[in-house]
Amino acid sequence: MDKSFINEQLFAPFSSTKKNKGMGIGAYQIRELIHSLQGEVFVESWIGKGTKFSVYLPLNGEEKLAHVVPS
Repeated sequence: MDKSFINEQLFAPFSSTKKNKGMGIGAYQIRELIHSLQGEVFVESWIGKGTKFSVYLPLNGEEKLAHVVPS
């Protein structure tokens, strides 16, 4: 994904690149859930190589953030 797509389309509700195979709300819903927990989602992408999503959530209501990596 290029930076333009990440910034303008990735988290847009009801926007999908899958034509008629989806509603395009998954990334938006995940980001909103994480924001509701006072967290943040960061996206890094390298065209032709892959994409990394990093999720940061507060620990025990503290201001510190923890790095969560999917297994």
